[in-house]
Amino acid sequence: MAGGQFQFSGGLAKSLIFIGLILTGGGLSYAISFALINSFYGLDLFSNPLLLNNLNDPSVVASLKVIQLANVLGAFILPSLFFAYLVSDRWLDYLRLRKIPRLWQILTIFLIVIISQPWINLTVALNESIAFPEFLTGIESWMMQKEQEAELITESFMAMNTLYDLFYNLFLIGLIAALGEELFFRGLIQPFLLRRTGNHHTAIWITAIIFSAIHLQFYGFFPRMFLGALFGYLMVWTGSLWAPILAHFANNAGAVAISYLFSDSQLSNKIEELGSSSDDWAYLVITAPIMYFLVKSIFNKREVIP
Repeated sequence: MAGGQFQFSGGLAKSLIFIGLILTGGGLSYAISFALINSFYGLDLFSNPLLLNNLNDPSVVASLKVIQLANVLGAFILPSLFFAYLVSDRWLDYLRLRKIPRLWQILTIFLIVIISQPWINLTVALNESIAFPEFLTGIESWMMQKEQEAELITESFMAMNTLYDLFYNLFLIGLIAALGEELFFRGLIQPFLLRRTGNHHTAIWITAIIFSAIHLQFYGFFPRMFLGALFGYLMVWTGSLWAPILAHFANNAGAVAISYLFSDSQLSNKIEELGSSSDDWAYLVITAPIMYFLVKSIFNKREVIP
């Protein structure tokens, strides 16, 4: 069966199809993952989802990884691919997957990810220093609770003792997360907003805000938003979705590799905090002009709206 059956449908119809695919895929992914977890780990999450709160149990951590894998596949990757197939007879072009960045662009992407790290760390520190007024204490407490829960899950995921743990995390946190989120946000949401607004900057930044907000981690909101914007500009610069996928993978995989290689030393913390301290001003000064010249052409690029 050829694709593009809904190519000429209106925006409302396409939106309903997209939402339906996400809800259906997301619901099925949770059901399937719960069934697999019950079969392999003996945890009946249908009856008691609170079993997932015990992060000291290795089977719980393994179960959370199964849920994450199923959720990315069911709510992001498959719905995005299937939606593109339904609304375009050239779905690879629709998602900008056919075009491959040039080698020098790929090398530039990895360089940008590396030298932007001190600036991202600085943004993290500034974000964490934000204090709410007293009347928003309840919201602040809720945000802090969500942040602490996310940190605990991240720490449990990053506890790697074997090469299998490393490669599994590189696959799950690096490759699958990058592929799923970029298909969804930069592959579908950003082009949709671009068609509606006609402005690349508006589409990129709104997408980046949604991308960050959906993670429900306020104290990492701004650095994640800036990363999302960077991914968006990389796609505009190259005209290829593989550019943000590569950048996203490099960012996530780098964190996984550092956590594995330097888990027993202070170097891992130093890398994560590089640029956030007043003693690290030299790194920011050195990388600032490099970042400027690298991103100048990206900000001036204008992608053709398909």
